[in-house]
Amino acid sequence: MGVPRAERRETMDHIRVWQELDLDEIEKHIVILDDIQGFCPACKKTGIRFDALDKCPSCGREFKYAALREKGDSHAGNVIFSKLAKTAKHLTVLDNNDYNAALNRKKTKSLFKETGE
Repeated sequence: MGVPRAERRETMDHIRVWQELDLDEIEKHIVILDDIQGFCPACKKTGIRFDALDKCPSCGREFKYAALREKGDSHAGNVIFSKLAKTAKHLTVLDNNDYNAALNRKKTKSLFKETGE
């Protein structure tokens, strides 16, 4: 049976979950979102509609992850989450600050490898 849909909605919320993920895999499949559109980092395509977040309409990159430019706990972040819940349930939503921090750590490590330190 289960909980009725209306009742389930009242208990649903967005909670940040930490999980170890492959950064290379994320980089290959991420779309960056703001409150009105998406951006493909691979080909720099802007204006990707929320109802078209399965792949980039320009380069064909498959989207599996989304990073929000807005804070998830802000009003704009909640608007984005609501849109994604209707149009792109397949996406794993990442905190943009966490994503950028992980990218910076990766770049720093590669700099030290290049210099031999």
